[in-house]
This record gives sequence, C-alpha cells and structure tokens, in this order.
Amino acid sequence: MDKMGVEQLKTFYLEAAGQCYSGSWPYEENKTTGEIAYWFDGRNGLLYLDRCQPVGEKGSRGTTDIYLHGRSVWTMQYQSQCWDDDPRITTFLKEALRQNYSAGIWNAGRGPAEFTDDRWPGLVYENIGLILGLRFSRAFDNFQSRDIINRLGDNPEARRLVLEYNVRGFLG
Repeated sequence: MDKMGVEQLKTFYLEAAGQCYSGSWPYEENKTTGEIAYWFDGRNGLLYLDRCQPVGEKGSRGTTDIYLHGRSVWTMQYQSQCWDDDPRITTFLKEALRQNYSAGIWNAGRGPAEFTDDRWPGLVYENIGLILGLRFSRAFDNFQSRDIINRLGDNPEARRLVLEYNVRGFLG
C-alpha cells in the first residue's frame, strides 16, 4: 500500500476509534460470550471492526481490524487487566484516548504520553511504547504500545497500578 493509502487508513482509524470505543457509538453484545463489537462503515469501502471479549473477572482481549472492500488490511490486537473495581477507570481511559483521537494524533493507536483530569482526581494515564531492541515502534504499519493507569496515594511517589493495556498492530 502506498504512503497516501496508509495515511488514509490512519485517519480512518482515528475517526472510527473516536466514535466507537472512546465515543458513544452503539455496539452489539453477544449475551453468551460477553463479546462486544463495534462496526463503523467508512467511505471508499473502509470498514472498522473492534471486537472485545472479557477474560476472567477483570481482563479483556480483542482485535481491531480495518477492512478495505472486504479484505483485512490492518489489525491491532490488545489485552488488558484491571485491578480496581472503580467503574470510573474505564471512563477515564476513554477520555485519555479521546484526547488523541479527536485531535487526529497517532500515538501507537492510544492516548497521549500522559493524561490527568480534575474530574478523576488521583488517576494518571501513561502511554509507554514497548521497546523493541533499542527503539520504540510507533509507526502505523507496525507498532507496539503499553498503556497504564496508576492511582496516586497521599504521597505522589506512592503509585498503585490499576489498569494495564498491551497493544500490537500492523499493516497487512
């Protein structure tokens, strides 16, 4: 795929992801497996499909695919684990992701390097690209990332990990 085509896919991903998981787009839920799926039809034969399944009590895994005329051309796999029962953590994560998606910023498919918000005191989101050898891989065509959310205690040095996301994606 040429560079212009890759840029169009990236722009489409940011639009679709901003509407779907981090937005208010409706999703389908499989009542037997708990899987949820977001479908977002784009222009010029593009389709965004994000499927997420629960794993155990506090984890999830899934894939996000972009199809062009019915053929998968880009994929991202992810897994997460949450160690806190606070339902605001997911809302906070979505807000962090929305910061990049709505601004059209690609940061390995995730949110900004760091995000805090007074509406969620004590929570800190960080996007930490996984190191491959001695470099970060953040390009749209081949990337890895790791997101974490920490809860700060009374002492700013006393952080407690409450959510972790591992992400990998590539152009087909």
